[in-house]
Amino acid sequence: MKTSCFISFLLLVFSLWSFGAEDTKPNLILIMSDDMGYECVQANGGTSYQTPHLDKLARTGARFTHCYSQPLCTPSRVKIMTGMSNIRNYVRFGVLDRGQTTFAHLLKKSGYTTCIVGKWQLGKEIDSPQHFGFDESCLWQHTRPARTPDNKDTRYPNPQVEINGKPKNYNNGEYGPDVVTDYLCDFIERNRDRPFLGYYPMILPHDPFRPTPDSENPKSKDGNSNYQDMVTYVDKMVGKIVNKLDELGLRENTLVLFTCDNGTSGAIKSELHGKIVQGGKRQMTDAGTHVPLIANWPKTIPGKQVKEELVDFSDFLPTLLDAAQSPLPTNLTLDGQSFLPQITGKQANPRKWVHCYYRRGNEKAQQWTRTQRYKLYKTGKFYDVSQDRLEKKPLSTLTPDQKKTRAMLQGALDQFDPNKKATEIDLFANGNFSQWTNVNGQPVQKGWRIENGVVHRFSKGGDIITKKDYKDFELSFEWKISKAGNSGVKYRTQGKFGLEYQVLDDLNHRDNQISSHLAGSLYDLVPAPKNKPLLPVGQWNQAKIIARGNLIQHWMNGEKIVEISIDSPEWRGCFQKSKYKAQNGFGSWTGPILLQDHSDPAWFRNLRIKKL
Repeated sequence: MKTSCFISFLLLVFSLWSFGAEDTKPNLILIMSDDMGYECVQANGGTSYQTPHLDKLARTGARFTHCYSQPLCTPSRVKIMTGMSNIRNYVRFGVLDRGQTTFAHLLKKSGYTTCIVGKWQLGKEIDSPQHFGFDESCLWQHTRPARTPDNKDTRYPNPQVEINGKPKNYNNGEYGPDVVTDYLCDFIERNRDRPFLGYYPMILPHDPFRPTPDSENPKSKDGNSNYQDMVTYVDKMVGKIVNKLDELGLRENTLVLFTCDNGTSGAIKSELHGKIVQGGKRQMTDAGTHVPLIANWPKTIPGKQVKEELVDFSDFLPTLLDAAQSPLPTNLTLDGQSFLPQITGKQANPRKWVHCYYRRGNEKAQQWTRTQRYKLYKTGKFYDVSQDRLEKKPLSTLTPDQKKTRAMLQGALDQFDPNKKATEIDLFANGNFSQWTNVNGQPVQKGWRIENGVVHRFSKGGDIITKKDYKDFELSFEWKISKAGNSGVKYRTQGKFGLEYQVLDDLNHRDNQISSHLAGSLYDLVPAPKNKPLLPVGQWNQAKIIARGNLIQHWMNGEKIVEISIDSPEWRGCFQKSKYKAQNGFGSWTGPILLQDHSDPAWFRNLRIKKL
């Protein structure tokens, strides 16, 4: 009897612990307005609009100054939901390929209840929202068109929506943005005791520009004035959602993200920092792609942050998964990276560039990469957009720094060129150290030499690193080690820290008592198996490292011996026990390849790398 009671007690404790653990997952709200550029938010310096709720979110959270969308709605919706550049998966306007994986799919697998409200425009199949991972939906422009047969708009007064695929018409003066916002608030209340995702691609403030229920003149036909009122109503809807979170006691543990699908309509003029800005929707300039981004999470994100780091629309999927502490699938191709570390105080690895590929109908595709200041088009035109926002004067005569930036942006463009296969580079192609330096940036010292294509560490010379940085790559090489010798190949490095393919004499080196320190292991993190195909000291071992996104693999003599996904539960367990646990961002850095000088003779040859 006592044993039975004790077991029951343990089960109760476990149940309570499990509930508590699940309850710590943050709630996620992603709001994306429709046709509302960077200049439309007061916190960004806009003076044409009243946005007090957004300003408060920015003031108590983080505001980004360099977030870039696609120039038009459907392309942005595809990119933000899949974490991939449009060049990889964009089909046509109004469609999301049904074979794609979305952030809703991935968060559902992590235990989230999911809901989408607002504007759909991604496929007219009745089951489309559910097919793409949403448990619930309240949508305009799902299976029905934007206008009635007599050409009346169906989104604002007396809206026509579909709730979980079933049509519902409102005929008593209801306002579409209120209908979908109220549905989201109800969803939040119904799911207050479990982690949820609310995705709200807004209906507002897209044309037709008409008075809102709060407009002073309900019959106004002034487009600019009505647009101002619509932006204010966007802000009101954001405030309604935040107030609901406050009312339910969910605010502290809810990440709220606000952005926009593209720039402001070309018919609208706004004022930003005292200058008139013409809307540029459908254009590849800043007027069409520079959008607001605000992140607020009281429990986790310190306030009063203004972040100048670049954000690409592909970054939202990994950011949401990062917030949910949910690992990214290793088989999923992504172009995005989480921007959460940049605003939570963790060591971050900010983007060096963002990418935009835009094609509509039969129009010729356009494509660029850019930094905060410079933009390079596929055509070769290169602009200093900090001085030439409308891109009237492409640069011709370049400074050395501009040449370096242009080359970097061209390399980024090449990554998205389907006609350019990844080129394998021989890291010692010239038979010398022209592609390498000492770890401190000095020329390679005398302790290293190259003879007949073999790189030999024969005496003290220090670690050596490639002049170029790498993050996603496949590196193949051969190695052999001296008796009782120790060395390694490090990657994704910062200084002397980085992931490491261990090179070791397993039989004789004193470090052979630690399984994760043996040859082929991901050093101090993941041990290679005991039955790995290791050849004896003095013989050449073939090795391969694959680093692609969160996926890390080590190969030895044709067999895969290590595989792990960074930020998986397995990774977190290994990382917290390792000597690297104080290195924020470890494993996700972009950095050079390093050959280690561990005071023992070591040999390497046939080091070939290709970017992935």
